[in-house]
Amino acid sequence: MPEEYLPPIGGGRQGGAYPDITATKDGRTLRINSVDMNKNGTPTKRERTNAARIRQQTQGDHLLLIPKNN
Repeated sequence: MPEEYLPPIGGGRQGGAYPDITATKDGRTLRINSVDMNKNGTPTKRERTNAARIRQQTQGDHLLLIPKNN
Protein backbone atom coordinates (compact mmCIF):
# COMPACT_ATOMS: atom_id res chain seq x y z
CA MET A 1 0.00 0.00 0.00
CA PRO A 2 1.47 3.40 -0.92
CA GLU A 3 2.34 5.97 1.70
CA GLU A 4 -0.56 8.31 2.49
CA TYR A 5 -0.14 11.94 1.49
CA LEU A 6 -2.32 14.65 3.04
CA PRO A 7 -2.33 17.66 0.68
CA PRO A 8 -2.04 21.19 2.09
CA ILE A 9 -5.25 22.83 3.24
CA GLY A 10 -6.18 25.41 0.63
CA GLY A 11 -3.76 24.01 -1.96
CA GLY A 12 -0.26 25.22 -2.63
CA ARG A 13 3.03 23.41 -2.18
CA GLN A 14 3.69 23.75 1.56
CA GLY A 15 1.82 22.21 4.46
CA GLY A 16 1.27 18.68 3.19
CA ALA A 17 1.96 15.70 5.46
CA TYR A 18 2.96 12.04 5.27
CA PRO A 19 1.73 10.14 8.35
CA ASP A 20 4.03 7.23 9.30
CA ILE A 21 1.20 4.70 9.53
CA THR A 22 -2.43 4.91 8.44
CA ALA A 23 -4.95 2.22 9.30
CA THR A 24 -8.65 2.19 8.42
CA LYS A 25 -11.26 -0.26 9.67
CA ASP A 26 -15.04 -0.06 9.64
CA GLY A 27 -14.91 3.52 8.33
CA ARG A 28 -12.63 4.78 11.13
CA THR A 29 -9.07 5.93 10.49
CA LEU A 30 -6.09 5.98 12.83
CA ARG A 31 -2.87 7.75 11.88
CA ILE A 32 0.38 7.30 13.77
CA ASN A 33 3.36 9.65 13.65
CA SER A 34 6.69 9.26 15.41
CA VAL A 35 7.81 12.61 16.79
CA ASP A 36 10.86 14.33 18.28
CA MET A 37 10.47 15.13 21.97
CA ASN A 38 11.71 17.86 24.30
CA LYS A 39 13.66 16.84 27.40
CA ASN A 40 10.48 17.36 29.46
CA GLY A 41 8.68 14.63 27.48
CA THR A 42 6.48 16.85 25.30
CA PRO A 43 6.64 16.99 21.49
CA THR A 44 8.82 19.76 20.05
CA LYS A 45 7.16 22.91 18.74
CA ARG A 46 7.66 21.75 15.14
CA GLU A 47 6.03 18.39 15.90
CA ARG A 48 3.10 20.04 17.72
CA THR A 49 2.56 22.34 14.72
CA ASN A 50 2.64 19.37 12.32
CA ALA A 51 0.23 17.38 14.50
CA ALA A 52 -2.21 20.30 14.65
CA ARG A 53 -2.11 20.61 10.85
CA ILE A 54 -2.70 16.87 10.37
CA ARG A 55 -5.63 16.98 12.80
CA GLN A 56 -7.10 19.91 10.85
CA GLN A 57 -6.65 18.03 7.57
CA THR A 58 -8.28 14.86 8.94
CA GLN A 59 -11.06 16.07 11.22
CA GLY A 60 -12.90 13.21 12.89
CA ASP A 61 -9.96 10.80 12.58
CA HIS A 62 -7.54 9.95 15.39
CA LEU A 63 -3.84 10.88 15.39
CA LEU A 64 -1.48 9.09 17.78
CA LEU A 65 1.95 10.59 18.46
CA ILE A 66 4.72 8.27 19.64
CA PRO A 67 8.21 9.40 20.67
CA LYS A 68 11.14 8.63 18.40
CA ASN A 69 14.05 6.84 20.01
CA ASN A 70 16.64 9.57 20.36
